[in-house]
Amino acid sequence: MRILFARVFESYYDKSVPAAFRKLGHEVEEITYFTPQDPYRDEKLEEMLEKNLRDKAYDTVFTVNFWPLIGKVCAAQGLPYIAWSYDCPQNLPDNRGMKLESNHIFLFDRSEVERYRKEGASRVFHMPLATDVDGFEQRLSHTYSGKRKLTSDISLLGSLYTTASMPAILQNADDYTQGYLRGILRAQQTIYGYWMIPDLLTEEKTEEIRKALPDSDLTREKTAVMQKKLAFAAAEYLTYQDRLLLMRIAAGKSANVALYTWKITEDEKKLLPGIDLRPAADYHTEMPYVFQGSKINLCPTLRCIGSGIPFYSILAVLWCIQPYTNSTLAMAKQRTIGTFLGAAFGLVFLLVFRAFGGGSKMLVYSTACLMLIPILYTTVLLEKRNASYFSCVVFLTISINHGLDGNPYLFVFNRVLDTLIGIGVGVLLNSFHRPIRHKENILYVSGIDSVLVSSKQVMIPYNKVELNRLIEEGIRFTISTIRTPASMLEPLSGINLKLPVIAMDGAVLYDIRENRYLDVFPLEPQAAARAEAIIEGAGDHVFVNVLRDNTLLIYYGTFRNDAERAMFSQLRRSPYRNYTGKQYRRQNEGERVIYLMTLTQRDHAQELARRLREELGNAVRVVVSPASEYQGYAYLKVYSSEACKANMLEKLRQRVGAERVITFGSIPGQYDVYIHDDGGNSAVKLLKKLSKGNPRQLRNP
Repeated sequence: MRILFARVFESYYDKSVPAAFRKLGHEVEEITYFTPQDPYRDEKLEEMLEKNLRDKAYDTVFTVNFWPLIGKVCAAQGLPYIAWSYDCPQNLPDNRGMKLESNHIFLFDRSEVERYRKEGASRVFHMPLATDVDGFEQRLSHTYSGKRKLTSDISLLGSLYTTASMPAILQNADDYTQGYLRGILRAQQTIYGYWMIPDLLTEEKTEEIRKALPDSDLTREKTAVMQKKLAFAAAEYLTYQDRLLLMRIAAGKSANVALYTWKITEDEKKLLPGIDLRPAADYHTEMPYVFQGSKINLCPTLRCIGSGIPFYSILAVLWCIQPYTNSTLAMAKQRTIGTFLGAAFGLVFLLVFRAFGGGSKMLVYSTACLMLIPILYTTVLLEKRNASYFSCVVFLTISINHGLDGNPYLFVFNRVLDTLIGIGVGVLLNSFHRPIRHKENILYVSGIDSVLVSSKQVMIPYNKVELNRLIEEGIRFTISTIRTPASMLEPLSGINLKLPVIAMDGAVLYDIRENRYLDVFPLEPQAAARAEAIIEGAGDHVFVNVLRDNTLLIYYGTFRNDAERAMFSQLRRSPYRNYTGKQYRRQNEGERVIYLMTLTQRDHAQELARRLREELGNAVRVVVSPASEYQGYAYLKVYSSEACKANMLEKLRQRVGAERVITFGSIPGQYDVYIHDDGGNSAVKLLKKLSKGNPRQLRNP
């Protein structure tokens, strides 16, 4: 068969479709024309096509998307005209020219086909979109040679559908019209699989909106055309909201989320924190590598597309992907229960409506809203409250979308199937991990402040998730800090440490899981008593940190300054700290003083430290550090001379049987790996790299 491939505009199919025809044994001639301003009439383009059809004998004419003027020329020449549209909805105001018998128009949205057929266009057929599999496979057989990064955990490639149409309409409308439009947009936002906006933009309502808006190109359109343009503006606006939502959800699941798009505003950048914003990828030379290099690629379709929508599966995948496998399984269980419960109520709803002969749209909508009450109550009775949201969403999708359909039961099945597919994909993605072999003979030890936690005492989600994954995979990782176990547990909440931690600047080795002290370097009783006397003799108050029966007690007396009072008032609320008045202290053999601390004026602290060192010599180690939260003050701490991180680190190394230790810290020259990003993700990224690679380039501590 001889086919004329008429190229009226530049499309992604310009190379692949002619190649596919030739592979099937057809003769194809490609002629490039121009894009007409009016798709129904263009004398120059019609004359060019007529001449080509007269000069050569063709069996059919093919175009990407349907062009009424080409259909008219083909009908006059008695030639079949085949059009395969990859745009939905078609960029046509009406169905003129679609009813010609010579037409063979293929659309990928079944609901759009049904709509045109109801309007009498019998030459419109449904056919899914295709892709050039051979071309992509050939492309992927070669390694990507470009310079840009095309890999990520989660990606979205395409337009955000940023549009000013609907925001401008809302801004210029009166209060009533604005409220109506916002109401139907919110209602549609939670409904997928059914495009109800055209039903709500009736001719009467469109005329009301026309009167409520200032004069513009939109309001000068015919009523039917204005209806379509309003509906399309709503579709773009809701698709924009969908894509922003999916990106934000994805960013909460992974620190490696990429958006490839043509343009993005500064305001949109602020709405997408944590997203790697990249320039658009070329369809032929880069897009295949984006898909290959992504664990998940998101592709939410334009909202007005009524069939073939993967949004349920996409949402189910994103909902089920949790940081850890056990939480993924719990979420999958909730989602499954909610889906079946909502589907069961939806099916009963449909059966009851049909038994009573159906009803108006308003009756369907109002009854569906009332049905939410028994659904919510059922989840309470079944003690499945966490599934209530999913149950309601599934029910509303089924009842409102297809309450008036002739045969809605297949949709109930497909709705459940889509969600179960998404749940299955999410569970598989989270459960499957490529076997990783870590260096088992290496102990990795990290500081907390300015390494894993920022100066604002916040740990970013990436650090928490990746640390837990590394620990679960078997890496030997722990913490070394000047903090007490109490002050350490708060910022490290959610980190599943398996090894003991070094706390109090090396004075103790603490097992978080067992909540007990495994090893300590206490002050000698005589040195502790003398140091306490020197500090109090200088007019200062002493916090005495004592270990008794494996419980850390902090004894305090009468405060001497406002800084101490403020610190005590703040810290005493912590459930991890045990403050006790000195009147209850029993100084006997069961007491082990871990360290003494005072909060005093900075200059006075330095003088007091000098005196302690002079009188106690090698029996103690005195540390003075600025109290940044209290201007002009400093912390003075007195430890045993043996109490230091290096000594306790050696004890820990021997305990776990490690051959080597690699340390991470924020002080230059004191650690194997210097971290200087104030609690960003560089420490964890380097930890992942070292644990899987070769750390020989690092010196031993």
